[in-house]
Amino acid sequence: MSELSQEEIIKYACGSGSVDTAGAITPGFRLILLDTATSTNDIAKEELASDHSSPVVVIADTQTAGRGRLGRSFASPPGVGIYLSIGTCAPSGFEPGFFFFFAAVAVCRAIEKVCPCTEPPGIKWVNDIFMRGRKVCGILAEAVPIPSGGFGGIVTGIGINCFPGSYPEEIAGIAGPVSETKDSFSRNALAGAVISELLGIMKDLEHFDPVRVVTNEYRRRCFIIGKKIAVINAEGTRPATALAVSDDGGLEVEYRDDSSRAVLHSGEISIRKI
Repeated sequence: MSELSQEEIIKYACGSGSVDTAGAITPGFRLILLDTATSTNDIAKEELASDHSSPVVVIADTQTAGRGRLGRSFASPPGVGIYLSIGTCAPSGFEPGFFFFFAAVAVCRAIEKVCPCTEPPGIKWVNDIFMRGRKVCGILAEAVPIPSGGFGGIVTGIGINCFPGSYPEEIAGIAGPVSETKDSFSRNALAGAVISELLGIMKDLEHFDPVRVVTNEYRRRCFIIGKKIAVINAEGTRPATALAVSDDGGLEVEYRDDSSRAVLHSGEISIRKI
């Protein structure tokens, strides 16, 4: 079993590994690597609140209390995945929702650079990465409370199923690995590439607004556009067709029961049994 290595992850994140990380970041982040964590997002939030002089990256081989959107638990079996959270200062005017876009695009780029893929990864709005019809990655972006010093931050949690593992029965038919072959790529290289891609996007925010570029790439990679979906919210479930991703990150849909249109900014969608 390949082990996660702090030295190797930093090497790949900073562009000195064998993976093509064009435009890779310089060693300007703190990396905390753990065998077991409750939740890497929780640890990253604590670290960022106490020291926000540089980005903090927390990676664990397994989590005991990992979570996804809407308070769901996130299965984190050991030895087969990457459970990674990146905490950064939040530029003024950026809502946590934009970081779903940034992270989803960063993960797709990293998978394509590192992993032997028979098909490109695709994005299911808003925060899931799919390959071969299975969810291989989930993303959770959370705001860090602003203390008296006026600091605000974002912690972006990324859980990637790299290789086959055991998953709870309720998600066994949904979750899948990036590769069906154990150790067919380096988890260290993939973690480093994700860090490089996401912090690279974040660094660009200091000089220009990359939202349009990233949003356009997100749109190209979003495989549900034009597809039949189910919209799930507090009022229930309605059949719809996904039309487009709006500039502010919403999903434009047309409901199939009355042909009305809406832009979703919350709730969730299902692509199963439509």
